[in-house]
Amino acid sequence: MKFLTKFSALALLATAVLGGMTACSDDDPDPKGQTGTLSIQIGETTYDSVTFTLSSSEQPAPTMYAYLAAAQGTTMTADQVFDQGTRQSATSGTFTLKALDEDSAYTLYAVSMGEAGLSAVASADFTTPANEWGPATARSMGVQINKVTETGVNVTYMLGKEATLGMVAVWPRVVLENYVYETLKLDESGTLTEGDIVVGLLVDTGYGQFVSGDETLNWGEELWPDADYVFMTVGMIDEDTPGDAQLTHFTTKAFPLQGDPTVEISVTDKNYMKAWFHYEINKDVYTYLRFVTTKSEIDEYIAHFGEEDLREFVRFSDPMWEFVDQSQSKTESVNFGWEAGGQWFTALAVAADENLSISKKLARADVQLPEQPEGTEPATYNCHATNIAATNCDIHFDLDDNCWRVFFRVITPSMYQKELGDYGELIYSRVLWEEGWCYYREGNTPESPVANNDDIFMDLAPDTEYVIVATALNWDGMLSGVTASEPFRTKALTYENSLAEVSIEMDNIDKYSARAIYRVNDKTRVLYHAILEKSYASQMSSDSEIISYLMTYGNAWAMVNIEQSPDYRPDLGGEVWSWFEMTPNTEHIYFYCAEDINGAITGLGRTGFTTLPVTSGPNPDVTISVYDITSTGCTFDIVMNSDVRDFRYLTIEEELLNYDPETGTQEDLAQAVYDYVLQQGLKGTNSKRNQELSGLNPGKNYYTGAIAYGSGTAEKFRYEKFTTLPRERNAVMRNMTLTLDPTRIYALPGGAARDWDALRQNNLKAVDRSGAKEGTLSQVEDGKNSMDVLLQEGYTPISLKNAYKSMTKWR
Repeated sequence: MKFLTKFSALALLATAVLGGMTACSDDDPDPKGQTGTLSIQIGETTYDSVTFTLSSSEQPAPTMYAYLAAAQGTTMTADQVFDQGTRQSATSGTFTLKALDEDSAYTLYAVSMGEAGLSAVASADFTTPANEWGPATARSMGVQINKVTETGVNVTYMLGKEATLGMVAVWPRVVLENYVYETLKLDESGTLTEGDIVVGLLVDTGYGQFVSGDETLNWGEELWPDADYVFMTVGMIDEDTPGDAQLTHFTTKAFPLQGDPTVEISVTDKNYMKAWFHYEINKDVYTYLRFVTTKSEIDEYIAHFGEEDLREFVRFSDPMWEFVDQSQSKTESVNFGWEAGGQWFTALAVAADENLSISKKLARADVQLPEQPEGTEPATYNCHATNIAATNCDIHFDLDDNCWRVFFRVITPSMYQKELGDYGELIYSRVLWEEGWCYYREGNTPESPVANNDDIFMDLAPDTEYVIVATALNWDGMLSGVTASEPFRTKALTYENSLAEVSIEMDNIDKYSARAIYRVNDKTRVLYHAILEKSYASQMSSDSEIISYLMTYGNAWAMVNIEQSPDYRPDLGGEVWSWFEMTPNTEHIYFYCAEDINGAITGLGRTGFTTLPVTSGPNPDVTISVYDITSTGCTFDIVMNSDVRDFRYLTIEEELLNYDPETGTQEDLAQAVYDYVLQQGLKGTNSKRNQELSGLNPGKNYYTGAIAYGSGTAEKFRYEKFTTLPRERNAVMRNMTLTLDPTRIYALPGGAARDWDALRQNNLKAVDRSGAKEGTLSQVEDGKNSMDVLLQEGYTPISLKNAYKSMTKWR
């Protein structure tokens, strides 16, 4: 931590006696008319400023002072100080000089002006301390740690002189150190540095977020207590040019450990692909964190970092602890894949109490899997393209009973031949397994086979030849060879005699939003569409120009079997979708055209509508209600009156506010909430009712605040305080089931939201065990208001998306 340098009264006296305080009547090379003595007392020095007191014995007292700081060894005359220095009208006083360089030796020069003219020059030496938190170079960004709590930190960013903005991310120390270690192992050149890796993480891979610098912010609502973290920062010369990396370490405060939380691991069963681990916990455990990998990796980690860091690493390596109830002893299996036979694996776990403080004991269990038995037959299947149009087709699969999953890609024959030649069949099958689309039969088991699922819709290019390249897994986890379908060619796009029929009806029209109802016939394959303001659309001169715009820049949605879509409304006879962020009181036109089963495009369709005008008045106000409060969430209403144009709103934990509840007043609290809502609040244009909020911390004070804006500069601020319930050991958790591929290992990126809806908005992806490659997972069925996906043993999801739409609609 940086401490400001302060001088005691005794030190100040010593400074005066030893020459730090000078009245230069005899030695001044340019003596003036005053006969009194001008005194300087140096007070507090920081890395970029000095505070000092000036006083004079001259009678009558001087009416003005001038002062400046120069590098030690410089000599200044009274005229130079008066002409070049900062002038202050005063008889005496305490002043501050800023914008000094850190860790530098200065001499402070001062003169006074009175009836007799200028005084002699007085001088005093001082040294600015080094700035521990500041930017290490002119091209970097420093982070000053202002306040650290058990779960958060308040910081100030400081840019170097050449940096115009910065990028920042916060990682646990052990996670960053392991990442650097693993990355350096792969560096064949031997020239990669830790700074290069940090720049790559924040700038190239997108882990960093931009900050403007020279600002104070709260960071981290969900940091772990008693944990070492690292601010990774990169000064940016501009948005595209990174400067230098810098690391700033801090440790969150600790909660006292509640009881003696303990977890033990035992291996209860195993085969050539799987091991079953039993986690036995005692009564003091709120949850436990687990990590499973190869034994050699764990042994290498301990040799390099030590067992204490390994315990910390396990703490941050279980992404599912928030979503799966781990407050009870249980047995889990981990599928290591069909090549795992004969290998050693290690399971690790550490227990945590209700405050998420972790035990000092790390549990460990090692297991060697038996070799794979002989005589296993590969999976058999068939796939081919159907309903071939111009920009799409359906892929149909017939899976035999010994086939569990198929992994496939649809590519050109030339690309297939090239990749097969580059990889060879064995490696190419693994590439398809790691990167391909996945098809499976929902609910299928070896004992209870089920019928094939619906075909899969694929987005393709017109008038192009393709093949379906695939591999498959059997029920024993064996990967088959590579197969390629018969080549097929998509149709050319045409603009005549289309069989597609589309109509779009607009309703629920408001100031910023409207709902569309889509109705299509069974010959429609793809809908191209966009909502444009009439003034913009008028710049396009013809229907053909607008159709070209729609097919190039508009939305393209698959409209196959829309009755199966979760957005289909039987009572309305069509699929519904709401559009937002429109301009109020503006004429809009919904333009559309469609592609039929033969690749023929319809003529241009249009539906016009006008958004409602914004109304506001001089007395905007909102009513805030918070209810159904649990340990981790609540429901709130923000209801605005007729004078509200729009409003900003946010829910904030008290610890993140620039407010001390022990010393602050109600006015201080209101100002702190207002500032936070103003800086980071969400925009609302309609009343918010029955808004569910999740991911809160148990037993904490929160504030839901809103700033309502009316006509002109009229505004009204209100906030509501509430406290989440204490954490319950056996709290009922929201059910989440996922269908994942047991032959892969999954990971959850840091900072993923606990919020259910936020999880649904992200892509579900799979990563191979090395983490080197990434591919989209199989189709996931999505219900109307919930995600129904089955979580199979031993695997964890990255994050969830409405995968039905990603597979069958281009939204």
